[in-house]
Amino acid sequence: MEYKIMIHQACDSVGVAVADLSAGETARGIVAADGSTVEIKVRTDIPLPHKVAVKPVAQGENIIIYGWPCGFATQPIAPGDHVHVHNMASARW
Repeated sequence: MEYKIMIHQACDSVGVAVADLSAGETARGIVAADGSTVEIKVRTDIPLPHKVAVKPVAQGENIIIYGWPCGFATQPIAPGDHVHVHNMASARW
Protein backbone atom coordinates (compact mmCIF):
# COMPACT_ATOMS: atom_id res chain seq x y z
CA MET A 1 0.00 0.00 0.00
CA GLU A 2 1.37 3.43 -0.86
CA TYR A 3 1.49 6.32 1.58
CA LYS A 4 -1.21 8.94 1.05
CA ILE A 5 -0.64 11.01 4.21
CA MET A 6 2.60 12.72 5.27
CA ILE A 7 2.89 13.37 8.99
CA HIS A 8 5.96 15.38 9.93
CA GLN A 9 6.30 14.73 13.69
CA ALA A 10 4.82 11.98 15.88
CA CYS A 11 3.16 14.67 18.03
CA ASP A 12 1.25 16.15 15.04
CA SER A 13 -2.54 15.95 15.15
CA VAL A 14 -2.82 16.45 11.38
CA GLY A 15 -1.01 15.23 8.32
CA VAL A 16 -0.98 16.43 4.72
CA ALA A 17 -2.79 14.48 2.02
CA VAL A 18 -0.21 13.68 -0.68
CA ALA A 19 -2.95 12.23 -2.88
CA ASP A 20 -6.68 12.84 -3.11
CA LEU A 21 -8.45 10.91 -0.32
CA SER A 22 -11.95 9.45 -0.66
CA ALA A 23 -14.49 9.07 2.12
CA GLY A 24 -14.52 5.50 3.41
CA GLU A 25 -11.04 4.51 2.27
CA THR A 26 -8.30 3.47 4.66
CA ALA A 27 -5.24 5.60 3.94
CA ARG A 28 -1.75 4.84 5.14
CA GLY A 29 0.42 7.61 6.54
CA ILE A 30 4.10 7.86 7.37
CA VAL A 31 5.75 9.97 10.07
CA ALA A 32 8.76 11.64 8.46
CA ALA A 33 10.64 12.10 11.74
CA ASP A 34 10.80 8.43 12.70
CA GLY A 35 9.40 6.33 9.83
CA SER A 36 6.49 4.98 11.84
CA THR A 37 3.21 4.43 10.03
CA VAL A 38 -0.50 4.84 10.74
CA GLU A 39 -3.70 3.79 9.02
CA ILE A 40 -6.57 6.27 9.01
CA LYS A 41 -10.18 5.63 7.98
CA VAL A 42 -10.99 8.72 5.89
CA ARG A 43 -14.37 10.21 6.88
CA THR A 44 -14.81 12.81 4.11
CA ASP A 45 -13.30 13.47 0.70
CA ILE A 46 -10.03 15.36 1.17
CA PRO A 47 -8.19 16.89 -1.79
CA LEU A 48 -4.43 17.01 -2.17
CA PRO A 49 -2.72 18.89 -0.36
CA HIS A 50 -5.24 19.57 2.40
CA LYS A 51 -4.89 18.45 6.01
CA VAL A 52 -6.38 15.30 7.51
CA ALA A 53 -6.73 14.65 11.24
CA VAL A 54 -4.64 11.73 12.44
CA LYS A 55 -5.61 12.12 16.12
CA PRO A 56 -8.76 13.40 17.84
CA VAL A 57 -8.74 17.16 18.51
CA ALA A 58 -11.20 18.62 21.02
CA GLN A 59 -12.94 21.93 20.44
CA GLY A 60 -10.57 24.73 21.49
CA GLU A 61 -7.50 22.46 21.42
CA ASN A 62 -4.43 23.35 19.37
CA ILE A 63 -4.00 21.71 15.97
CA ILE A 64 -0.38 20.61 15.64
CA ILE A 65 1.54 20.28 12.37
CA TYR A 66 5.33 20.24 11.87
CA GLY A 67 5.48 19.91 15.67
CA TRP A 68 3.95 23.39 16.15
CA PRO A 69 0.43 24.74 16.71
CA CYS A 70 -1.01 26.19 13.50
CA GLY A 71 -4.47 26.97 14.89
CA PHE A 72 -7.20 25.58 17.07
CA ALA A 73 -10.28 23.46 16.54
CA THR A 74 -13.57 25.36 16.38
CA GLN A 75 -15.43 22.06 16.84
CA PRO A 76 -14.45 18.50 17.74
CA ILE A 77 -12.37 16.85 15.01
CA ALA A 78 -12.08 13.07 14.63
CA PRO A 79 -9.28 11.10 12.98
CA GLY A 80 -9.98 10.97 9.25
CA ASP A 81 -11.75 14.34 9.15
CA HIS A 82 -10.79 17.04 6.67
CA VAL A 83 -9.15 19.88 8.65
CA HIS A 84 -9.71 23.26 7.01
CA VAL A 85 -11.42 26.61 7.57
CA HIS A 86 -14.77 24.96 8.40
CA ASN A 87 -13.45 23.39 11.63
CA MET A 88 -10.31 25.33 12.58
CA ALA A 89 -9.19 28.89 13.14
CA SER A 90 -5.68 30.14 12.46
CA ALA A 91 -3.32 30.85 15.32
CA ARG A 92 -2.21 34.01 13.49
CA TRP A 93 -5.50 35.81 12.78
